[in-house]
Amino acid sequence: MEAKAVEKYLMMSPRKVKYIIDMVKDKKVEEAMDILTFTHRQAAGAVRKAIQSASANAMENFKEYRVGQQDLFIKEIFVTEGPTLKRFKPRARGKADRILKRSSHITVFVTDGKDKATVEKERAAKKKAAKGKVVKEKAAKVNTAKERATGKTVKKEAKG
Repeated sequence: MEAKAVEKYLMMSPRKVKYIIDMVKDKKVEEAMDILTFTHRQAAGAVRKAIQSASANAMENFKEYRVGQQDLFIKEIFVTEGPTLKRFKPRARGKADRILKRSSHITVFVTDGKDKATVEKERAAKKKAAKGKVVKEKAAKVNTAKERATGKTVKKEAKG
């Protein structure tokens, strides 16, 4: 099961963000958070925020599967270029230089490594096993009640 988070319109060059992203690629979420906490780059905070958001999405979306942050790892993380703001810087003799203020989008996919269909099958099997156990317990209770009422031992009925 996986969850996704996108941090958009980050006013940082994608090239600078990619340097940080390469540090945490294919790591566990907790390990990545520790790395980013102690990384002294401006992009580290934004990448950390995106990973935290994806982790929170996973825990919220898959509450019934009891997914915890310690189970999650970063499946995929990448940066794409956002819109570029074009500015001019005045120069000598009436000229101007173009300044490109680049922005970026960070996309993070986190997963616990389990497939949703597999988890559903496991849950169904557990439910079925628990239901069978409950049926046996009820049958035993009925037999003991009959024994108390009649004073005789009741033969177990064979299923066929």
